[in-house]
Amino acid sequence: MRAVGAPGILTVAGLLWVSYLAGGSTEALNPNARSSPMRVLFERSGGVTGMRLTAAIDGETLAPDERSQLEELIASADFFSLPERLASESPGADRFQYRVTVEWGERRHSVVIDEAASLPTLRPLLDWLLRAARSRRGS
Repeated sequence: MRAVGAPGILTVAGLLWVSYLAGGSTEALNPNARSSPMRVLFERSGGVTGMRLTAAIDGETLAPDERSQLEELIASADFFSLPERLASESPGADRFQYRVTVEWGERRHSVVIDEAASLPTLRPLLDWLLRAARSRRGS
Protein backbone atom coordinates (compact mmCIF):
# COMPACT_ATOMS: atom_id res chain seq x y z
CA MET A 1 0.00 0.00 0.00
CA ARG A 2 1.26 3.46 -0.92
CA ALA A 3 0.97 6.54 1.35
CA VAL A 4 -0.82 9.49 -0.19
CA GLY A 5 1.36 12.60 -0.37
CA ALA A 6 4.62 10.78 0.36
CA PRO A 7 6.17 11.44 -3.09
CA GLY A 8 5.76 15.20 -2.63
CA ILE A 9 7.55 15.11 0.68
CA LEU A 10 10.27 12.88 -0.71
CA THR A 11 10.69 15.17 -3.71
CA VAL A 12 11.23 18.26 -1.56
CA ALA A 13 13.55 16.37 0.76
CA GLY A 14 15.41 15.02 -2.25
CA LEU A 15 15.84 18.49 -3.73
CA LEU A 16 17.17 19.79 -0.42
CA TRP A 17 19.61 16.87 -0.16
CA VAL A 18 20.83 17.25 -3.75
CA SER A 19 21.29 21.00 -3.22
CA TYR A 20 23.25 20.33 -0.03
CA LEU A 21 25.46 17.72 -1.71
CA ALA A 22 26.13 20.06 -4.62
CA GLY A 23 27.32 22.73 -2.20
CA GLY A 24 24.34 24.96 -2.88
CA SER A 25 21.80 26.38 -0.52
CA THR A 26 18.07 26.09 -0.02
CA GLU A 27 17.44 29.79 -0.77
CA ALA A 28 16.05 29.09 -4.24
CA LEU A 29 13.29 26.99 -2.66
CA ASN A 30 12.37 29.70 -0.15
CA PRO A 31 10.85 32.86 -1.70
CA ASN A 32 11.65 34.82 1.48
CA ALA A 33 15.30 33.79 1.55
CA ARG A 34 18.14 36.27 2.02
CA SER A 35 18.77 36.28 -1.74
CA SER A 36 15.52 38.20 -2.28
CA PRO A 37 16.23 41.93 -2.35
CA MET A 38 14.59 43.81 0.50
CA ARG A 39 14.26 47.52 1.13
CA VAL A 40 12.21 49.23 3.82
CA LEU A 41 11.43 52.95 3.76
CA PHE A 42 10.30 54.40 7.08
CA GLU A 43 9.07 57.85 8.06
CA ARG A 44 7.68 59.11 11.34
CA SER A 45 6.12 62.58 11.37
CA GLY A 46 3.98 64.62 13.73
CA GLY A 47 4.28 64.62 17.48
CA VAL A 48 4.53 67.68 19.71
CA THR A 49 7.59 69.09 17.94
CA GLY A 50 6.61 67.99 14.45
CA MET A 51 10.06 66.57 13.73
CA ARG A 52 10.42 63.96 11.01
CA LEU A 53 12.49 60.84 11.41
CA THR A 54 13.30 58.81 8.30
CA ALA A 55 15.30 55.76 7.32
CA ALA A 56 15.94 53.71 4.19
CA ILE A 57 16.97 50.22 5.20
CA ASP A 58 18.61 47.97 2.63
CA GLY A 59 18.28 44.33 3.67
CA GLU A 60 21.53 43.45 1.93
CA THR A 61 23.50 45.68 4.30
CA LEU A 62 22.02 44.20 7.48
CA ALA A 63 23.77 41.55 9.53
CA PRO A 64 22.16 38.13 8.97
CA ASP A 65 20.49 38.12 12.41
CA GLU A 66 19.11 41.66 11.88
CA ARG A 67 17.79 40.68 8.45
CA SER A 68 16.12 37.58 9.91
CA GLN A 69 14.56 39.61 12.70
CA LEU A 70 13.22 42.19 10.24
CA GLU A 71 11.80 39.44 8.02
CA GLU A 72 10.05 37.86 11.01
CA LEU A 73 8.58 41.19 12.10
CA ILE A 74 7.22 41.89 8.60
CA ALA A 75 5.72 38.41 8.44
CA SER A 76 4.28 38.60 12.00
CA ALA A 77 2.61 41.91 11.17
CA ASP A 78 1.15 40.32 8.01
CA PHE A 79 2.37 43.54 6.44
CA PHE A 80 1.45 42.78 2.83
CA SER A 81 -2.18 42.19 3.87
CA LEU A 82 -2.58 45.49 5.72
CA PRO A 83 -4.74 48.22 4.18
CA GLU A 84 -2.98 51.26 2.71
CA ARG A 85 -4.15 53.37 5.65
CA LEU A 86 -4.76 52.61 9.32
CA ALA A 87 -6.56 55.72 10.56
CA SER A 88 -7.58 56.58 14.09
CA GLU A 89 -11.18 57.42 14.87
CA SER A 90 -9.94 60.15 17.21
CA PRO A 91 -7.04 61.97 15.56
CA GLY A 92 -4.76 64.09 17.70
CA ALA A 93 -2.49 66.91 16.60
CA ASP A 94 0.36 65.72 18.81
CA ARG A 95 0.30 62.07 17.72
CA PHE A 96 2.79 60.46 15.40
CA GLN A 97 2.04 59.18 11.95
CA TYR A 98 4.12 56.47 10.30
CA ARG A 99 4.63 55.68 6.64
CA VAL A 100 6.18 52.27 5.97
CA THR A 101 6.99 50.88 2.53
CA VAL A 102 8.36 47.38 2.14
CA GLU A 103 9.88 46.22 -1.14
CA TRP A 104 10.69 42.52 -0.92
CA GLY A 105 11.43 40.56 -4.03
CA GLU A 106 8.62 41.28 -6.47
CA ARG A 107 6.32 42.63 -3.75
CA ARG A 108 5.86 46.29 -2.77
CA HIS A 109 3.37 47.66 -0.26
CA SER A 110 2.99 50.98 1.58
CA VAL A 111 0.96 51.67 4.71
CA VAL A 112 0.25 54.97 6.49
CA ILE A 113 -0.44 54.38 10.18
CA ASP A 114 -1.88 56.80 12.71
CA GLU A 115 -0.20 56.18 16.07
CA ALA A 116 -3.53 55.53 17.81
CA ALA A 117 -4.54 53.01 15.14
CA SER A 118 -1.38 50.91 15.34
CA LEU A 119 -2.23 47.22 15.60
CA PRO A 120 -0.56 45.15 18.35
CA THR A 121 0.97 42.89 15.67
CA LEU A 122 2.44 45.93 13.91
CA ARG A 123 3.96 47.61 16.98
CA PRO A 124 7.12 45.41 17.17
CA LEU A 125 7.92 46.27 13.53
CA LEU A 126 7.41 49.99 14.16
CA ASP A 127 9.61 49.81 17.27
CA TRP A 128 12.38 48.03 15.31
CA LEU A 129 12.19 50.62 12.54
CA LEU A 130 12.28 53.49 15.06
CA ARG A 131 15.44 52.09 16.65
CA ALA A 132 17.01 51.60 13.23
CA ALA A 133 16.13 55.18 12.16
CA ARG A 134 17.54 56.64 15.36
CA SER A 135 20.79 54.67 15.10
CA ARG A 136 21.26 55.72 11.46
CA ARG A 137 20.62 59.38 12.33
CA GLY A 138 23.46 59.35 14.83
CA SER A 139 25.97 57.83 12.41
